[in-house]
Amino acid sequence: MNLRDVNDDELVEELERRKRIRNIVPSIKENIDWSKMIQLACQNIVVIHDDGYEIKDIEHWAYECLMKTVFGDDVFRWVNENT
Repeated sequence: MNLRDVNDDELVEELERRKRIRNIVPSIKENIDWSKMIQLACQNIVVIHDDGYEIKDIEHWAYECLMKTVFGDDVFRWVNENT
């Protein structure tokens, strides 16, 4: 996208849209299903037991799984739009 092709009104509208998004934070799901977190933890234990090391990037995967479990699958769209 080339900003030269966007008029001032469109830029203002986009900035307003971004302000609205920033004010709407993800909410915690009402009925949290922890099964994916449990499955990831169990898989890591199996890998440690069988192979002697943890799943590569387990901290990243655990964080991503936790955020999706608590806030829903689209939480990272909000995170990416606000960081």
